[in-house]
Amino acid sequence: MASPVSRTAPSGAWENIIEPAKVGTLNLLNAALEYGHRVQRVVVTSSFSAVFDLGRPLGTVFTAKDWNETAKEYALAKGDALEPVHAYRASKVWAEEAAWDWMKKGPKFDLVTILPPLVCGPAIHPLASQQSLGTSNIELLGLLTGSGNISALEARNQPEQPIIDVRDVANTHVRALTRPEAGGQRIPVSKGIHYYQEFLDIIHNVPELVDQFPKAEWGEPGARRDYKFMPQYGFDATPSVELLSLTYLNLEDTVIDAAKSLLKKKVEYGWNFEGDS
Repeated sequence: MASPVSRTAPSGAWENIIEPAKVGTLNLLNAALEYGHRVQRVVVTSSFSAVFDLGRPLGTVFTAKDWNETAKEYALAKGDALEPVHAYRASKVWAEEAAWDWMKKGPKFDLVTILPPLVCGPAIHPLASQQSLGTSNIELLGLLTGSGNISALEARNQPEQPIIDVRDVANTHVRALTRPEAGGQRIPVSKGIHYYQEFLDIIHNVPELVDQFPKAEWGEPGARRDYKFMPQYGFDATPSVELLSLTYLNLEDTVIDAAKSLLKKKVEYGWNFEGDS
């Protein structure tokens, strides 16, 4: 089970985001119990948001032992005024907690939860519109066409959070299903903390891509190499290596393949990107 991340959503964050996440997860587990007589393991897509607690001190390195208690407290305090992005964070905590609580029933199968951060990389799924690209590709496209909500100046520092390639996420799920030692584990996955300025620098070094995005805001090329910055927190993805022997794709492959997929989707669907002449 996975929940979409959105900065905007229909009114009613509780009924449109939080409850479906929790109920959907429990429905999956109940169906596996009732009908999946040969099911040996269920893998649930949780999120970095389920562990990343904004109430913790700067410098905290989050691990699989952490839970985002602040997200739940904030959601309860805001009530019906809860913003979609905060509803998403709370939904991932409550949905995963519900899954682990449900496992106390003692089913014949075990459970693994995967905790990915911001998912980046090529879009290969069918799309109803550009808004179906996913958060990271929408923001990347905005920078490449000069039409996004992140400016070139902000690109130096955003996203200040761990990222992972969508193909690594898929690989993690497959390995989590097949590795006996993964049973009963929460598995954080991340290739490290990166920033959109790094994304732009990578694309800027590929001439054929530069030509395809004439309105791109390139920010300050190379700024990340000289910018002395200590990440405000960390994310320990050691279990993904120790339990799953996962080797992460490099950032260059993630970014270049993402940009190429945007161009492919543009042709496939006959899109005009904002900023096109």
